[in-house]
Amino acid sequence: MSAADMEPPRRPALSRAHQVHRFLGRLHEVLDTVDSDRVWSLSSVELGECLREAYAAQARLAELTLALLAQAGSSGLAAHDGVVSMPAWLRDQVRLAPGAAKREVTLADALAERRLVREGLAAGAFPAASAAVVVDALDALPPEVDADVAVRAEQHLVGEAHAHDTGVLRRDR
Repeated sequence: MSAADMEPPRRPALSRAHQVHRFLGRLHEVLDTVDSDRVWSLSSVELGECLREAYAAQARLAELTLALLAQAGSSGLAAHDGVVSMPAWLRDQVRLAPGAAKREVTLADALAERRLVREGLAAGAFPAASAAVVVDALDALPPEVDADVAVRAEQHLVGEAHAHDTGVLRRDR
C-alpha cells in the first residue's frame, strides 16, 4: 500500500463551496503535480527563493490549520465525531502524538486571543514554533499586568519574532 492509498479520497476542489475548503483541495491538486525529484534543476537564486517561500508558506498554512483547529474545538467537532477531545481527535484522524496534539490545541486556542501573533504567522513572517514561544511568554505575564502593557509586550515579542530565530527568541524572552 502506498502513502497515496492511505489518504482519504478528496472531493474535487471546484465542487467545494467554502473558500478555505476549496483552497485546501486546490493545494493538494497542485502539490500532486509537483515533482520534487527535479529540484536539482533550480539555480541558486531560484533555490533560495523557493526555500524562503516554502518556509513562509508553512507558517501561513500553520496559521490556517490552527484557526481551523480552534474552530473545531469551539464547534464541538470531537464530540460530533464521537471522540472525547480535540487532542484525541488529532491522534485518531491525523496521527499526531499525544503531546504534539495537546500542544497544537493549546496553541490554536491561544492564537484565537493573540491577534498580532496570529497575523504575523499568517503573513509567513516567522514559524509556528516562534509563535508558540511568544504565546508562552505572554501567557506567563501575571494576571495583574495592565492591558496596555500586555498589548505592548505582544507588539514587542512579535517584532522580536520577525527579527530572530526561535532559539534566540526563547532565550531572550
